[in-house]
Amino acid sequence: MYWLINSYTVLARALTWVGSLAIVVLSIVPADDRPVTGFGQNLEHFAVFALAGTVFAIGYHLSPMRLLVVAIIFCAGIE
Repeated sequence: MYWLINSYTVLARALTWVGSLAIVVLSIVPADDRPVTGFGQNLEHFAVFALAGTVFAIGYHLSPMRLLVVAIIFCAGIE
């Protein structure tokens, strides 16, 4: 059973870094070249950051306070 939990952790950590890299790349790309879903910019931003934060919390087993600190530092860094 441990190997199954460990494989989920490894997968979540990999998705964390792929998602973080995607956020950084899409933040650098000009707005006209970014993919658009049609749901609106606010919902798109919320969805991608919520998904990245969720897999980060799963992969690294962070408390909500630590997750909040990491999220603020990450968002401030890319802005």
